[in-house]
Amino acid sequence: MPPIKPTLSREAKNATRGKKGKSFTTKNSMLDILDQVNQAEEARVNKKLERQHTIKKLVDEREVRTAEKKKKKTSRLEAIKNQLRQGHQLGTPNKPAKMPRKPKNIPRTLSSVNREWSSAFEDGSSAESPDHDTSSAKPKKTVSFAV
Repeated sequence: MPPIKPTLSREAKNATRGKKGKSFTTKNSMLDILDQVNQAEEARVNKKLERQHTIKKLVDEREVRTAEKKKKKTSRLEAIKNQLRQGHQLGTPNKPAKMPRKPKNIPRTLSSVNREWSSAFEDGSSAESPDHDTSSAKPKKTVSFAV
């Protein structure tokens, strides 16, 4: 005997084929999709707002620091000005006010070195240094051009 094939009813055949035609969404599925989109947008906007907030905070802190530095600098200058004014006011004709000294570690200028060097050899000796040997120096060559 041949095997018996199971036959499906019409309802079963239609169920296995799938639904034909338009598929309508439900209200719940639409609200779920809308919620997901809104969450993504809110996350993006919140990230931008946080970034702007941190940038503003950094700018404000920088402004405060620069204002403090400027205030400190001006107060230091004012203190120096007041000291100078008081020093000049306290000076009497017999005893003038003390002026600040020059620092000792100021580098010497070339002109001061030249003056010292020339004063060392004012006795008529050569302006060259004493350790310089002139006997080994080569004479200068002169070049003449024919016209």
